[in-house]
Amino acid sequence: MMIAKQQLKSCPGVYIQTRIPLRMTECSDVQTSVLGRRRDGWINTILLGESTHSSLFQTANNVVNHFLSSNEHPAYPLRRIWSFDQHLSIEDKETELFAPLFGSYTDLSSSATDVNLNKKSKRKRINLKMTVVYRGKDFCGWEDQRHHIYRMNPVEQSIDQNILPSVQGTLVDVLDPVFGRLFDEHSSYQRDQNTSPVEIKVAGRTDAGVNAVGQICRIRTWRTDLPNGQSIDEIEDYVKDLVNEHANKLGVGLRVTNVQKIGNQFHPTFGATCRAYAYLVDLQNEDSEPRITRDIVAKLDGMLRALESRTLNYVALSYGKVKTQTTDCTLIRARATLVECTVSKKEAVCIELIGDRFLRRMVRILVATALREACADTARDESLLKVLNTRDRTNSAPAAPPDGLIFVGAGY
Repeated sequence: MMIAKQQLKSCPGVYIQTRIPLRMTECSDVQTSVLGRRRDGWINTILLGESTHSSLFQTANNVVNHFLSSNEHPAYPLRRIWSFDQHLSIEDKETELFAPLFGSYTDLSSSATDVNLNKKSKRKRINLKMTVVYRGKDFCGWEDQRHHIYRMNPVEQSIDQNILPSVQGTLVDVLDPVFGRLFDEHSSYQRDQNTSPVEIKVAGRTDAGVNAVGQICRIRTWRTDLPNGQSIDEIEDYVKDLVNEHANKLGVGLRVTNVQKIGNQFHPTFGATCRAYAYLVDLQNEDSEPRITRDIVAKLDGMLRALESRTLNYVALSYGKVKTQTTDCTLIRARATLVECTVSKKEAVCIELIGDRFLRRMVRILVATALREACADTARDESLLKVLNTRDRTNSAPAAPPDGLIFVGAGY
């Protein structure tokens, strides 16, 4: 088999192995499909059959609560109990995206990703980079869907009270009255009925129920002053306090942990070279079967590592192909570790993923399929590779619940 190293353009310093596609001789596509559907019964029973407030996701909930709280003790919400990562080189800077969860592997500063982004600009527009934490179950997802309202009135906030708000919509409601587009000499914007709210760009749009502890957003404003006579130099603290006070009044799990001025060139979506996710599933000590136990962690880790540093077609582990989107992705890091929640002392399986890009629902489908394969008697390191090779979505498991998924951060 031919193996060659190729530098990944989106992540300088990261090299991937390119190989001739594997020939699946051990199991045909038809056999894979049939066996996969049979084993989906396990996933339906143990993972998908649980309620939203399942005991399976207590650790994930505790992690999110840790970041929503202003209390800094303990310093990190998780502690690794078992992992193959004993020593990491200084070049593994992408791993630092998980530092907020476990602490730093190396002496690298997480702020290193922002180098050269704070360039001075001749323009007077202010660009703000925000780090946001939110509890997924309090929202219908990231994206604001109230486009028809904005066409009628940009400050209209009437919305069906039975519908959960979006994260973006909640931020817009509090920031738009202050930072919405202004009619001045710097903007060609004309006030009419086709208005739009303050523009908020984001590193990764999350689905309903998905949590985030390091979501990166950007807002822009032409304002030269702040309400109540405050200086524009205090804009970072003003935005942070404004959003957090609003979230507290609403009683939703939303918190801005950091705001900083950033250069005009910074774009959280297109500028991101990689994104990091963690999926947490609590171990079960009950005698009931089936259940998730310690012995599957090593199997999971082996299957996930087989995907690392390889550009593969992930259509089989996604919701489906988007016309304008390639289905090739590279997972820079794909690992499974055994962790302990520093608050509850409960043990959980933590699946860590860092990739140059992710397809729709790719993480949740990958997690569910990996758990299904790891609990099978025929589990092998190449099990996920076989599923990917079929390029058939019927061979994957149904998407895992969003409760355990956490958007950890993005690299720039």
